[in-house]
Amino acid sequence: MSAMDAIFAKANGIFYSLGGREITYRRGSETGTLTAIPNDEERMTYADNGMAMRIWLRVWLIKVADLPFGLPQRGDEILQGAEVFEALPHEDEPAWRYADDTRTEVRILTKQISGS
Repeated sequence: MSAMDAIFAKANGIFYSLGGREITYRRGSETGTLTAIPNDEERMTYADNGMAMRIWLRVWLIKVADLPFGLPQRGDEILQGAEVFEALPHEDEPAWRYADDTRTEVRILTKQISGS
């Protein structure tokens, strides 16, 4: 590992310790606990009648090594407290993608399906 790689690894660890939230990751009846970084994004979408609608999506940044069931799948759920989010694609963006060139983190696009 180069000195620069070591610096990036240390910074990433700090990023997760400061901005990370403990979540439960669920696929079917299986669950696992891990740390993820949430980010809310506002998106514009259009109804069939052409009316513009504003929606909020929560995007989760998760280390691939922490995923309990391998790579994410559409329909996986993330539980944070009483809130439940489902991994879903939005328009032309898939439900998940790698967040970095080294494929060590994924970015999961979710919509809140229950909770406050």
